[in-house]
Amino acid sequence: MTREVSRRGLLRALAGGSAILTAGAGVGAGWGPTPIRGRWRQHGRDAANTGRTDDRGPQYNQRTRWRTELPTADSAVLVDQNTAYVLEVENRGSQVCALWASTGTTRWRAALPGPVVSNVLAVAGGHVLTAEVIEPRVVALDAETGEQVWTRRLDETGGGEPELQVSGGFRTAPRVHGGRVYVKTRSVDDDLASVVGIDPETGEVETSIPMQASHVAIGSGSLVSARGSAALDTTGLRRFDLDAGPQSGAPLYETAGRPGRPTIGEDLVFVGTSENQVHAVDENWERAWTAETTDWAVSLALADGVVLAKSGESLLAFDAATGERRWETAAGGPRPVVASGVVYVGRENGFDGYAVDTGERVITYRNPLLQGQVSHLSVAGGALLGTAPRGLAFAVQEKIPLPGPF
Repeated sequence: MTREVSRRGLLRALAGGSAILTAGAGVGAGWGPTPIRGRWRQHGRDAANTGRTDDRGPQYNQRTRWRTELPTADSAVLVDQNTAYVLEVENRGSQVCALWASTGTTRWRAALPGPVVSNVLAVAGGHVLTAEVIEPRVVALDAETGEQVWTRRLDETGGGEPELQVSGGFRTAPRVHGGRVYVKTRSVDDDLASVVGIDPETGEVETSIPMQASHVAIGSGSLVSARGSAALDTTGLRRFDLDAGPQSGAPLYETAGRPGRPTIGEDLVFVGTSENQVHAVDENWERAWTAETTDWAVSLALADGVVLAKSGESLLAFDAATGERRWETAAGGPRPVVASGVVYVGRENGFDGYAVDTGERVITYRNPLLQGQVSHLSVAGGALLGTAPRGLAFAVQEKIPLPGPF
């Protein structure tokens, strides 16, 4: 005799026989213990600042997997091998908090020796790396335990190492590329600043490029720096070879306004500028196209032949090859991130997701418990993770579709 199983019966059977649907009862408890195995190891997802991953985020429906209260949340949620890392910047001292990515529960918390600023965090070589804002010191923590593995002052070099031009700490996120972590030093003096490439496992300095830059991006064999302020006569982008040392004749692309974070594509380099434009620069370091924006698009994303610019209260999409505007939609929040054809933008108490090719909104998530503007987003292992400024980290995943009666 054939027996009909109802949806309610199926749910009871799944709840009793499979841990994947186990729901936690408290704040920070997990939606299920299934590990999140994806990777989002640095701000902007990669050193080229594309903001893109091949992982899938929630689409069409969603469910909160976990929500965890923190003292502060001052970085995107970085993810590596089912551990999520968040920077906490407090008056009494800065620290790194490691959470189980599957549940949001605390794995370890480590105090840092000196003050840091928001977003100065990356994961590489089995270590969590950050850098101080006052002293030119880089710190590496063991990714499994949080124990301090090494610290390195970049104004104290030994014989045989590259000559460094360093005077001051760090304000921008480290870039991880080709087995190195790159940190951009700062200084008020043109002659005392560099981008320094370090072995993340040992702290050994492997390369250094003297330069002054506001932001950098790193692609295959080259580094692009953006520099601009009201006090400078020349603003724009420069391109450097990663391992060539000092390069006074590095190619320059001038912009009328201050450039934001550059993004490196396969054939072009893209940057938004303060004169409300997006520029595309070709391999000959000449302008390929320029497109108008509604505001300064400080950060871009790049995916599927589309440049995505968060500009004021709008999200704009441009054809990466031609600069033609494909679509525009109202969207708040900070820099966009892209996963499997959907671009996500933080909003008040949540986020929205739009199809990259059409601009159609495919997902809307709101949770009043977030109590404010979502600051940073990342995607790993099928989940979208974010932070809110009042001190919250959260993970949202697509609902599991359940079959009907059979």
